[in-house]
Amino acid sequence: MSERNWKSVYDTKDMVAWYEKRAQIIAMKRDELDSAIINMIPYGKEKSIRVLELGSGTGHFTEKILQTFPHAIVTCVDGAAEMLKCARERLQKYRDRVTFLQLDLEDSSWHASLGKHDVVVSARAIHHLSDEEKRLLFQKIFNLLKEEGCFINGDMIKSKFKPFNHKYFDEIWAGHIKEKTKEILNIDRPMEEVRKRMYAALEREGDKPSTVEDQLQWLLEAGFKAADCVWKYYHMAVIVGLK
Repeated sequence: MSERNWKSVYDTKDMVAWYEKRAQIIAMKRDELDSAIINMIPYGKEKSIRVLELGSGTGHFTEKILQTFPHAIVTCVDGAAEMLKCARERLQKYRDRVTFLQLDLEDSSWHASLGKHDVVVSARAIHHLSDEEKRLLFQKIFNLLKEEGCFINGDMIKSKFKPFNHKYFDEIWAGHIKEKTKEILNIDRPMEEVRKRMYAALEREGDKPSTVEDQLQWLLEAGFKAADCVWKYYHMAVIVGLK
């Protein structure tokens, strides 16, 4: 990833200010994906669990975890200082149950100071890593989990078949962005302009989605005893690994 593309985009005050409205425009089935992640956490709501969230951003998803599991302790990891600053403000009332760490998942030693966790989760973040970086990340996550722990990742994916990617990105996702841009910003962009802007953003932010099949294989190679895709909506999926 040249010059840490995601960091040059996300670690800015302008992006933090724009982030939530932007998410309403570009994120398909955002709440449904979040619910799928939370529903797969294999612990009762009253359990005192330790959760590690990778790529926590502004704390939007973190807050859902803290609300659903009132005794959970969450460690938020993100590489962008501005995102973490926003998350601290959002989660102020949970300050006794949440810790914030600025760590870059592309740094080979990011995990060195972290203990064991019951659950590792991530929502819309790991697609910034290359295939090889994801494979190595999954091994680190396995080692950070307690026995019987789990890893749940909700993220952008791609198909291994080009015609499906054309349908997912050029038609369905671009169509969603066009509709939401008109609804939220009152801007009616031509479809070709929407696609051009969409792909420019993917390039600018260094997005590198991987296939579901590859990610399931990497989880099994890392040592997870079971791995499955439990939710999928076109180019978004939730993948779970059980230790």
